[in-house]
Amino acid sequence: MVLTVTDVDGDPNAYTYPVTVRDTTPIIALLRTSDGGSSYEEWDEINLVVVATPVHENIVKYQWDFETVSFQADDETTLNSTYHRYISSGTYKVTVRVWDSDSYDEKCIILTINDPAPIPEFTFAGTTNSREVNFSAALTTDTENDQPTLLYRWFFGDGNRTDWSSYFEVDHTYQQDGVYSVRLEVRDDHNSAVMKTKNVTIDLLPPEISIDAPVLRAVVGEPTLIKVRVTDLVGVRSVILEYTFENATRSVAMTPEGGGIYFAQVPAQNRTGELTYRVTAVDKAGHASSTEWFTVALEYEDPTLFIVTTALLLIALLIVIAYLVLTRPIVDEVFVMYQDGTLLAHQTRRLKPGMDDEILGGMLIALQSFVRDSFKDEGATVLKRMDFGDRKLLVERKDGFFMAVVLSGKRAGNSAQRMRRVLDRIEERYADVLRDWDGDLEKVRGIRDETKLMFQRTNPLERLRRREGDEGST
Repeated sequence: MVLTVTDVDGDPNAYTYPVTVRDTTPIIALLRTSDGGSSYEEWDEINLVVVATPVHENIVKYQWDFETVSFQADDETTLNSTYHRYISSGTYKVTVRVWDSDSYDEKCIILTINDPAPIPEFTFAGTTNSREVNFSAALTTDTENDQPTLLYRWFFGDGNRTDWSSYFEVDHTYQQDGVYSVRLEVRDDHNSAVMKTKNVTIDLLPPEISIDAPVLRAVVGEPTLIKVRVTDLVGVRSVILEYTFENATRSVAMTPEGGGIYFAQVPAQNRTGELTYRVTAVDKAGHASSTEWFTVALEYEDPTLFIVTTALLLIALLIVIAYLVLTRPIVDEVFVMYQDGTLLAHQTRRLKPGMDDEILGGMLIALQSFVRDSFKDEGATVLKRMDFGDRKLLVERKDGFFMAVVLSGKRAGNSAQRMRRVLDRIEERYADVLRDWDGDLEKVRGIRDETKLMFQRTNPLERLRRREGDEGST
């Protein structure tokens, strides 16, 4: 600043004084989007933020130009942020001016706006017409400005397709069952086509079941193999074999072998008769079909061989029975003795009462000697046996008394079991008497009658029936 002074004579004099004039314009530090990005899609909401510092005056307003060529405010705020959407793709220059009362600072950034491709989606449903399907792309989405420009093209998976069209809905009729890959292609006026693919199942027919050679004869005692071929254009869910034998029906799931072949076995049956069977198949849509009932004759593989085998078995059985009858043991003598060797009872097949006392006495002496040698150990209760020629001596012990049996024959048969039964009966009825026996034979006279069981003879078949009855009762 210069001050000039002039006197009356017209002589000037000047004085210079420096003056500093300070700028009040705000200072912009940063202009950016809230997420820091610079590339967006149409219709995205973009948040713009400016960071500015006031100098000598407060900031009073912010002016925003979203498509700057020459600055023209599109928005004015009192806050340092704003929102904006671009509905068209392109590159845009965004400018902000930050004002105090009489001046501003300015800054700009560049944003890129892209046109997004449409997102294809479609649904399908059957119509009232057989095999006709309605397809709808109403769920396809795009930006608001591009939605009216969408074009659609359909590929139905059976070799047929449509041309590009603005219609989002179409009907198509399939000629046969199957699983079809349907493709929808969609494009707008800025992007190339994008696609969506789904599988569509057409299934109106049940599976087809074929049996090249039905099994009509089977062998008794062997499983019966059943094979079938099942075909379905959509897919087979299950194949079941049903079979009936003697009014009992059973089912078994058949196993896939490959190539549409399924197999299962009917378990072996042990007798002749008629077996019926059929096969039921169900596809993945739940449609079922069944074959007719086939009848299988269950027979022996060779009837002649069966007859011969049966005859040989009968002959062998008769030989065994004859052998058992001819060699069955015969009980000659039965002795029951007290633990000190005193004879309690005697039964004989040959001797009559009161006769052959010398023979009986000799037998008793020999028997007593054998018992003493056999049961030296007082705790021993195992059956003792001595063979002499075709005769056998069996001795069985119970607490306080013995039983000795003299047998004739090559086998002992079931004599030991019969001896134990007689001993058990004697023990059951005379245990109290024998425990403290005083030598009075009248008290044990009934023991002789108990030994009669040893002389009762049964044929082998009767013993077999009795044994089966005992096993069944257990």
